Amino acid sequence: MSWAKLSNEDAAEVLRKTLLGSSINSITCFITGWELRLTSHPPSLSEEYYLEASEIIVPNENEWWASLKETPVSLAVDHDDDLVLASIILFRALNMHSIKAIEVLDEGDIYLTFQNDTTACIKGRCDPVDWTWDLKKFDKSHLLKCEFGEIFAPSN
Repeated sequence: MSWAKLSNEDAAEVLRKTLLGSSINSITCFITGWELRLTSHPPSLSEEYYLEASEIIVPNENEWWASLKETPVSLAVDHDDDLVLASIILFRALNMHSIKAIEVLDEGDIYLTFQNDTTACIKGRCDPVDWTWDLKKFDKSHLLKCEFGEIFAPSN
């Protein structure tokens, strides 16, 4: 398969056409990354997508940690606090809040804003990995991918 490099604006247009109004219906977290299964409304097999990512962060992390200080158990972990916080944000949106806005910024970062006004950032550059995110159709065919902060689409 050959690939063509896209501008952030072109990538944002593809992402908006594909994912605006979609909801996360499944979240898988691996040691090496994430897989979000997204479904359009109304759901149909032809409108399901996979967004795989090496790293997902919360842009306003300090505000979230400040609001979570009074929990019955500590949510902070020794090695990966951003994983805990990203999980909270994503699970708050799971099956309930669709994507209302998508931005693509520097180095291929995707900002997803959900109907509940929470935002998650899919990082476009994560050292030392080479691939950072990948958007696929339900049949696992590629729509977009990001490597080293640059975004590509399959070329015909």
